[in-house]
Amino acid sequence: MCPRHWRMVPRNFQNLVYRYYQPGQCELSPMPSGKWHAAADLAIGAVALKESRISEETYERIKAKAREALASGSCGNE
Repeated sequence: MCPRHWRMVPRNFQNLVYRYYQPGQCELSPMPSGKWHAAADLAIGAVALKESRISEETYERIKAKAREALASGSCGNE
């Protein structure tokens, strides 16, 4: 995500992305963790909503799915 869009991401979502990021995940590992993907979905959804690219309803679905994945402890490839 470019710096301009990253600044649009709510701080709590930024913190989640950082929390679940593993150094080298894009270069060394074929798949970032499911929790990182869920956090990234929240960040991308927040920017898309602010830019009116998705509806509030779609954003709420993204948030619910991501929060469920983050809370469940089982996010795919972990």
